[in-house]
Amino acid sequence: MDRRDFLTNSSLALGALVSGSAVAHAGGIMSASPVAAAASAAAGESAPGSAVQPIERLASLNDLEPMAKEAMSASVLAHVAYGAGNQWTHHQNFRSIENFQIRPAYLSGNSKPDLRTKLLGSDLKLPLYSCPMGSHGIVHTTAEEGTSKGTGAAGALMMLSTAANRTVEQVAAVNPGPK
Repeated sequence: MDRRDFLTNSSLALGALVSGSAVAHAGGIMSASPVAAAASAAAGESAPGSAVQPIERLASLNDLEPMAKEAMSASVLAHVAYGAGNQWTHHQNFRSIENFQIRPAYLSGNSKPDLRTKLLGSDLKLPLYSCPMGSHGIVHTTAEEGTSKGTGAAGALMMLSTAANRTVEQVAAVNPGPK
């Protein structure tokens, strides 16, 4: 697995965690919203009239931003992608990601890395979690339930915001993973 494959696979995994689109589509609950259309296009599915490139051509998560700008209204994009006030947290998050180093030894000679881990006694297939974000309902009709399905399918954890559109019980009911 080279760096490009790693970034592509990471983008796919994180995209599934954030949108739950592939799982939602497989379950027949994909909405007709512009964001859902962009998620379908990102997954390589056809979207009539869409200029969105297939996800295989994306090399980083930054490549998803133009797709979001096409699919979301300015106010929804501002809520989802940017921080409040002086955007201190937003900028700190980017600085933290920039400080993350990919270890070349990890990417050489190991075509099937084992990402499983144990957290607080629970087995996870993927050592990631979705951050607690509120108001998923403004970008998809399945709201946090869709995100939870995608997170569970990826084998990661879902963290629920106090500003969620769905209750803890509703979100937990659709995710077979650890609670």
